Amino acid sequence: MSSFPIVDYFVDQLTIPVSRRAFGPDPIRGFITIEELHQDVLEITEHPIEQGGVISDHAFKRPARVTMKIGWSNSPAGAIGGGVFSSSGLLGQETTQVAEIYQQLLKLQNAREPFDVFTGKRYYQDMLIKSLDVMTDKASEHSLSVTVTFQQVILVGTTTINIDRVPASAQSNPQSTQSTSNLGTQNLQPTTNVNAAAATQALNPQPASETVVLSTPTP
Repeated sequence: MSSFPIVDYFVDQLTIPVSRRAFGPDPIRGFITIEELHQDVLEITEHPIEQGGVISDHAFKRPARVTMKIGWSNSPAGAIGGGVFSSSGLLGQETTQVAEIYQQLLKLQNAREPFDVFTGKRYYQDMLIKSLDVMTDKASEHSLSVTVTFQQVILVGTTTINIDRVPASAQSNPQSTQSTSNLGTQNLQPTTNVNAAAATQALNPQPASETVVLSTPTP
């Protein structure tokens, strides 16, 4: 019982439609869900596929997406349905119900931690809030109408395995196929297989000599 009898009277007379739709680690429920849009898309290649080929290699599933239009208000009914209640609204004072819920939605989006979403037709796991659209006009100042889009995060597992090193004797071309080895720090060594004279001649070619034969007449 509260200290305001009039509050208890009105609360007892209210029939609150508790929504099955909820989302978040600390479930948030809307006072009213206006509409839901479920979207599942399969991307399929537009290139020709050879007959007999594995078709599943040319198509992949996009993350599931659901868009919900949800409403709250500053009325006691809206407060109870949304899980937050302030009696000040019954006494003619302005409440912060819708502002608090809006901040909860922004906090949930900024957390970027996957959560579950329950709808009237489907249960989603590993979802994030992709977008929040809120429009306020003179007729909706004391209510909150949110279009929230949830998108699935596709999680995969990875496994690391160790492959034994294949000995060089079992490889047909170990110079090309053998794995690299750490030989430590290596220093350059002078080579003895260079023909210094041939290298010098190649770098500094000399002009070809001409042989002139002079003939002397016999007396």
